[in-house]
Amino acid sequence: MFHRSMVRLSWIAVVFVVASGCTSVIYQPKNIRLGTASTATTENVHAAILRAGGSRNWVMKDMGGDVVRATYAPRGHEAVVDVSYDTQTFSIAHVSSREMNESGGKISHHYNRWVRNLEKDIVFEIGNPERQREWVQDYLRETRPPEGRRAVRRD
Repeated sequence: MFHRSMVRLSWIAVVFVVASGCTSVIYQPKNIRLGTASTATTENVHAAILRAGGSRNWVMKDMGGDVVRATYAPRGHEAVVDVSYDTQTFSIAHVSSREMNESGGKISHHYNRWVRNLEKDIVFEIGNPERQREWVQDYLRETRPPEGRRAVRRD
């Protein structure tokens, strides 16, 4: 009986440590340059934001005043952000979340990945070549194996 209790307690401790280690500071990109200032209109930027969010199954709702509320709700989780924009920049601000281990300014790493993907998709929809190059370089840096190690193909 004592052995089972210790095993169960050990598993609970492991789950707690793993779950608590999967949070990071809430990612809220601010004033991301559009790169199309000479030709962009608020209507063009608005349409690009709607396309970008829709491409990843975010539910986009026009809040008026150059703000779009985006909601992403996969598998019982929910992330809600406001995307504010003008003809020069856009920002993504955290509004709320559900089942995302949000506490003390930290949140599940899944939330941050979803927001980074939304940011990337908006940048690519709008067509900022400088920011696109930065995203590609970041992606290559994150996916490149360390020196001396071979890449493992995962299909």
